[in-house]
Amino acid sequence: MTFDEQFKIELKKYMQDNFINPNILASKAGINKHVFTEILNNNSRKVYGDEVAGICNATGLTLKEILKLNKKDNPYVSMNSNNLQKT
Repeated sequence: MTFDEQFKIELKKYMQDNFINPNILASKAGINKHVFTEILNNNSRKVYGDEVAGICNATGLTLKEILKLNKKDNPYVSMNSNNLQKT
């Protein structure tokens, strides 16, 4: 699974579990709602750093929290990585 796929899966789950409207999240993240829809639904669409940052800011979650990097099976960051913690 790629970073983009993992990010999208976890973001969709978070939105669904918390009843978050995609259009409202897109607005808070500073992302055009059509672009945000592409991010969520187009598997070939990459997620760019500024979009990830906006989504993290809008949700109040860190990238680590979104990706659930504390899981042993996550291939992107080691279990001991502290470089993505909230400051």
